Amino acid sequence: MSTDVKFVLDELKQGIQYSNILKITYDETPINNDDLLEENKTQIMPSVEIDDANTDPKKKFFTVIMCDPDAPSEKDPSSGPYLHWVHANSTKFNLSDGSILCEYDGPGPPAGTGTHRYIFFLYESDKEIKNQKINDSERPQFKLKKFVNDNGLKLVAATNFKVNASKS
Repeated sequence: MSTDVKFVLDELKQGIQYSNILKITYDETPINNDDLLEENKTQIMPSVEIDDANTDPKKKFFTVIMCDPDAPSEKDPSSGPYLHWVHANSTKFNLSDGSILCEYDGPGPPAGTGTHRYIFFLYESDKEIKNQKINDSERPQFKLKKFVNDNGLKLVAATNFKVNASKS
């Protein structure tokens, strides 16, 4: 397991205890930790709501990151973490502002690779993240720890859901 996948799983472990702060909804279906969703229900960017009562009032900006540590599979996460989305610099509790640094790419686990975990992280910061787009070539083996450290992000919460890959 790479240090980047380990970092993602450690962040999940720390942030999941505050998952009630981060509300992710696909269509009208809210996700709860470890919910199993159908792939076709997750292809459109979800709505996000942040419980402002549990955030640091001194921090002004929110960043939501979605990734899959199980690329190409949980048994062999050699391409993980795979980055699915980055919405940065939001000052609103529903992400209605800010900037998309990495366009939403819905789950698409390769056939025969088992169950994949899709993790949402909520970070806060007191400064805007540099508005630099993340290229598609940077999605596999995304350096989340470096991104977090380089941008002075503080973990607020995490939540996740799962999608099963097709058998063939």
